[in-house]
Amino acid sequence: MMHFLILFQILGMWANGANYLVLSGTSTVFSRGVDAILYNPANLSLNRGFSLRIISPSAGGFNRSFSLSKYNYYSGGVFLDDADKSDIMNSIPNTGFALLANAGVAGIELSVGGFGFSFRALGLGKGTIPKILFDLMLWGNELDRTYQFENMDGMAVAFLSFTSSYGKMFGLGGRNLSLGAGVRYLYGLYTAYVSEATLHLLTSRYALNGDGFLKYRTADGGGGFALDLGLYAGVSEMSSIAISLSNINTGLRWTSNTQEGWLSVEIDSLNLENTEDAVTSEDSSLYDRGAFKTPLPAYLMIAFEHDRGNLQYGVGYEQVLNKTPLSSRKPQFSLAVKYDLKAWFAPMAGFAIGGEEGFFMGIGSHSKIKGVGLNIGLQNVGAPFYGMRGLKLGIDIGYNI
Repeated sequence: MMHFLILFQILGMWANGANYLVLSGTSTVFSRGVDAILYNPANLSLNRGFSLRIISPSAGGFNRSFSLSKYNYYSGGVFLDDADKSDIMNSIPNTGFALLANAGVAGIELSVGGFGFSFRALGLGKGTIPKILFDLMLWGNELDRTYQFENMDGMAVAFLSFTSSYGKMFGLGGRNLSLGAGVRYLYGLYTAYVSEATLHLLTSRYALNGDGFLKYRTADGGGGFALDLGLYAGVSEMSSIAISLSNINTGLRWTSNTQEGWLSVEIDSLNLENTEDAVTSEDSSLYDRGAFKTPLPAYLMIAFEHDRGNLQYGVGYEQVLNKTPLSSRKPQFSLAVKYDLKAWFAPMAGFAIGGEEGFFMGIGSHSKIKGVGLNIGLQNVGAPFYGMRGLKLGIDIGYNI
């Protein structure tokens, strides 16, 4: 079960495209065509032509604690003195060490005449490595001290998402006002959830003794529904505002092959000379249980855009509305800029503070030649270059995207 003890994330927001890696929360006002299905269905009315996204792969990884320069320094064989050890411990938050990795591929998505349809395969996962474990590795064990590793948890979810959306434009006082809504069916593929995990160790002069307990649930089928709502309004000739509520849901209800299990182990005289026989399974059980739910994050995004012709810039706010094991509720504030350098090429840049990443900068571009579109987004988590704590890359390929 070690993969539950490492924090990983296949996708951050429930639907990440290449543009979102750069534009973040401002996507709710900038998105058009198939992007509007993901971030604001009201924007489907702003570009009623046909657009098709064929494929959208993305991948990346980051951590919350160590920058590239710090990793290079401590992984280079340097002798760790007390100051170095204290520096490492201060870099790890009290909630534990977090390592995240992103990977995913979206399916077919299309929009035409204010309607939109999206198919995506998604995975979400999360877990924790307690900070006290690093204390034990760096400073060694204290004699006759009991180490308690508690509140360890983890969750992994994989599901398919089918979304149908529509946006309609209205005239209001000479300004454009658009409202939109989307309905999503979620088809659950698999989940594994650690509901309880504890480990107690007592250190002595010659060995470690203790016990551990793990309780978990699994299922391989289920379903659920979600709702998207959006608003887009022009506030002047060159400015607009947008608000969206995405993925409003009651969670995934798991009904197929739902099981719950537990495992207890005993650690007796564990040391370097006794590793094979020191850890033994005391008892375990796996049994069928009733249906249960996995809560999924819902999002609020608010953004303002100013359009100066070739130059567009916006500010955004993004917030996870509900408490789930899969997301952070820290608000995120973003700023993004797009520039139509050529009729077929538009670079973009953005940065954000808050949320899961803490701070990131993104750069990307939009290209379209004879209707064939290519979007590329690169996100740098943390300060650029040696201060970075990770990278994400996304690519979109389609027609009129």
